[in-house]
Amino acid sequence: MAGDRASVQLHFRGHFTGQFQNVRGDGQTVDFQAFDLYRVKGGQIVENWHLEDNLTLLKQLGMVKP
Repeated sequence: MAGDRASVQLHFRGHFTGQFQNVRGDGQTVDFQAFDLYRVKGGQIVENWHLEDNLTLLKQLGMVKP
């Protein structure tokens, strides 16, 4: 944490077994990262900025050609 800001690096891993839009998963691995930046005031998060690597995720789901 620096001043009133805190950052978090997120790493998601799992298996695509459901359906997303018109694509059904067959258990393939998904592994992608995200980043959050929070502004904290009075011990509570009052603002949140989120950045996610959706291109990597969509490639792994088979929705975007590599």
